[in-house]
Amino acid sequence: MKIPRYSAKLACCIVLAASVSISTYAVAQQFPSKPIHIIVPLGAASSTDISARLLAASITEETGQSVVVENRTGAEGAIGVKSVAMAAADGYTVLLSTSSTQVINTHLYKNLPYDPIKDFVAVTPLFTVPLVLWVNSDAPLNSVNDVLRRAKQEPGKLTFGSSTATMRLSGEMFKQRAGVQMTNVPYRSTVAALTDLVAGRIDVVFTDAASASAHVAGKRVRPLAAMVNSRMSSLPELPTIAETGVQGYNLTVFFGVWVPANTPAPIVAKLNSLFANAMKSPRLREMLTKSGAEAMAMSPEEFSKFQISEIEKLRPVVKAAGIEMQ
Repeated sequence: MKIPRYSAKLACCIVLAASVSISTYAVAQQFPSKPIHIIVPLGAASSTDISARLLAASITEETGQSVVVENRTGAEGAIGVKSVAMAAADGYTVLLSTSSTQVINTHLYKNLPYDPIKDFVAVTPLFTVPLVLWVNSDAPLNSVNDVLRRAKQEPGKLTFGSSTATMRLSGEMFKQRAGVQMTNVPYRSTVAALTDLVAGRIDVVFTDAASASAHVAGKRVRPLAAMVNSRMSSLPELPTIAETGVQGYNLTVFFGVWVPANTPAPIVAKLNSLFANAMKSPRLREMLTKSGAEAMAMSPEEFSKFQISEIEKLRPVVKAAGIEMQ
């Protein structure tokens, strides 16, 4: 019996697909077989950088393979993020970033050099972390009301520093909800913004407790409010922004892991497992507790849906904040 030509082609396609699937599964079973590079698009000593290094150490301990953390800063994270989008889709180049680059930037820039959904595969969320309003300890700003009073007395003169889209949006949202004018001063890193806060060159910084910890220990900065709806377990005496009288503030900050688009699903699943295990590190858990952060756990599919929902949720928030795309 002669087999129709199209049937023979179909059979070949099925065999080829099966062989590719088996090959991909075999590669995933051996993954990682060489060093993994975690790209952090934010500066050294930021909470993103600190958590990346703790996670890297845990993954190295589990796999026996080196995990290298590289800081590629600039353009509010866009430089580092784009470099991962253009990397080989083999799981060995990983982006560890935040909602700044993967959610908020889509609302701030017309010509963003990457698409946070199309150019990446979501691997796993890591944790959420609250931002805090910080001022210089020597500044005559002892409360949020003091900040608002000065901002109203000298419209636009009060400055806030930002190195990420989240920090920028936090300041802009604060302005809109409080009905005051403040001027944004952009920085390449959170460390640089905090350094200028300590030096008195800017007035306010919105960032997490981990990033500010060294200056807190030296009593160089002072927290005035937690930019969340409930008090932080690590700073229970610190009022929430709503308790200070500024209502309607709503910004979720999350950290997560992504890889280039077209990375094979078995490798994505393996990375999801590796990072989930690394999140159990005692040192990382201690850092999260001090920051008031909460761990997150999702499958890659769940995380992708969550990221898309956050982008849509912030669309009206950004519009209400009066931010024009650059």
